Amino acid sequence: MHLKQLQIKNFRNLENIELTPVKGVNLILGDNASGKTSLLEAIYYLSHIRSFRTQHVTDLILRQCPYLQLVANIETIDYLTIPLGIRRSRNKSEIRVNKQPIKRVSDIAAQFPVLAIHPDSYKLITGSPTQRRQYLDWGVFHVEHGF
Repeated sequence: MHLKQLQIKNFRNLENIELTPVKGVNLILGDNASGKTSLLEAIYYLSHIRSFRTQHVTDLILRQCPYLQLVANIETIDYLTIPLGIRRSRNKSEIRVNKQPIKRVSDIAAQFPVLAIHPDSYKLITGSPTQRRQYLDWGVFHVEHGF
């Protein structure tokens, strides 16, 4: 799985960004408050259709903008390129995988598995059994999609 191209529009403080990550390791460098975490959050959002930082979509849409848009091309293990896209306004979502509209988050997550390690990840150790099971369920889902 490889993120070949990413376009971010109106996501947090990122107005219009286009990236072409390389295979392997990509370093994200920048000053404080320059959008490094927002970039990672956008990638996570594209896979999970939710943020690891907030539950409110209004926090994600750049100020005074009507919507956010995330578009990516993913290269599969079979070297197929699959386009993914999300357009989200304050009251409506449009999600597409391979140019087809989808209704279930699992449809996009199956194509683009993303796991974030962030400040709340310590809950895997200190949190409830329910939180640990959710984390394991997410990992197992990518091995057995029907899970």
